[in-house]
Amino acid sequence: HAATLEGRDVVVSLKRYRRTRSGKQNRYLHAVVFQMIADAAGYTMDEAKDALKWEFLRVHGEGPLPTVRKTSKLNTAEMTDFIENCRRLGAEMYGIDIPDPDSAVVPEYEDGE
Repeated sequence: HAATLEGRDVVVSLKRYRRTRSGKQNRYLHAVVFQMIADAAGYTMDEAKDALKWEFLRVHGEGPLPTVRKTSKLNTAEMTDFIENCRRLGAEMYGIDIPDPDSAVVPEYEDGE
């Protein structure tokens, strides 16, 4: 909806609110998904994380080069999609069965992103 405010055009938009990824999702992603793919691929966990973010979270913004979204900026639905894409890639490329989040034993993991 367009309106004016102090003589300036203003655009107001509405979108469904979704919480950002949960701490449980983040711990599972790092300690289980990234680590299992890293082990299968011969990568460090950080290399696996970077590669998976490049594969599934790449965006083409205003600039000439693509960037990747931070997992900390994903909402819970986007994080679920990202996790499922990573699990599928692990199965297809490396033949690994990454347990689903509800059945995985998730060690403690702390990461800023």
